[in-house]
Amino acid sequence: MSVYRSTREQDAEELIQKLKKTYKFRDLRQLQYFLGIRIIHDIDNRQIYMCQDGYVDKLIKDYKIDTSSKPSSMPVLQNQNLIKYEGEAHAERIQMYWKKVGSISYPANITCPDIAKTASNLAEFLINPAPEHEEAADHCL
Repeated sequence: MSVYRSTREQDAEELIQKLKKTYKFRDLRQLQYFLGIRIIHDIDNRQIYMCQDGYVDKLIKDYKIDTSSKPSSMPVLQNQNLIKYEGEAHAERIQMYWKKVGSISYPANITCPDIAKTASNLAEFLINPAPEHEEAADHCL
């Protein structure tokens, strides 16, 4: 993948033709998706946004997370203080929690740095997650 910006369309076309002589590639012009990340072009404001909404929607469906309540703009439940679980989580719940936290970590590192702290906090409880930890992971998704 390569990005080139020119104020003159002719310069851009000349560069593309030179590259085609040396390399085999397709000119996709305005990129819309890259590695599952949706690219949004706001030409008027000269902004580019990267969004993983399709990935998150798939996770919500795969993990059967209830979306009937109003979506929150906060990645963590209000006034929630996650603490060590004194009980013992079942192996299946632990494995599911691992998957959820890993799924949260991917967008946290790529397009959603606002959830990175929450992902890190959730990862502290990978060994023995409580039901509250699972609820917090679901809320973050």
